[in-house]
Amino acid sequence: EKICIAPKDIRKIAEAYADFIDIKSRFSLGHSRRVAGIAYRAAVTSSFADDAISETIFNAALLHDLGKSAIPTGILDKPTPLTRMEEMRLRAHSFHTEQILAMSPAFDALREMACSVEERCDGSGYHRHIRLSEGGAALIAVANYYDELTCDLPHREAMEPGAAAEALLSEVSAGRMPREAARVVLDG
Repeated sequence: EKICIAPKDIRKIAEAYADFIDIKSRFSLGHSRRVAGIAYRAAVTSSFADDAISETIFNAALLHDLGKSAIPTGILDKPTPLTRMEEMRLRAHSFHTEQILAMSPAFDALREMACSVEERCDGSGYHRHIRLSEGGAALIAVANYYDELTCDLPHREAMEPGAAAEALLSEVSAGRMPREAARVVLDG
């Protein structure tokens, strides 16, 4: 028997997943909802998306870290540099996000955006090493990067918004982050 999930229920499920994964580490409390809010505001104020696409971007952003459920908390909270093996395990989170979301066709429209959060314009990101272009995935990637810069992490304190904006623009200048997505995120 096929079970259909209404669009309004996708949001509820995505929010529940976001809250579930964000409580795994004290450093990620509220992260998924903040990223979703940043990406959504950028989508609404840009020419990237209409209302339906903005909603899809919001829901995909809520789910972007779902794969961190497969990463040991000791790696997520480690205050010292990760070993090569730990870094490889951490980088697998976007792969796990893709695999978890692939289990239900209800998430087909969200999966590509959600699992592209660590991709970069020059192909240096992970897990698929694709070249990130403008659009919903780019907004989520930029929103995620900016939020991580402005929040405490185990190995560093949060940056002030101005310093975080400079770091983001440095990534744009280096060709790793999409220019237009960074502009609309910073303007939001």
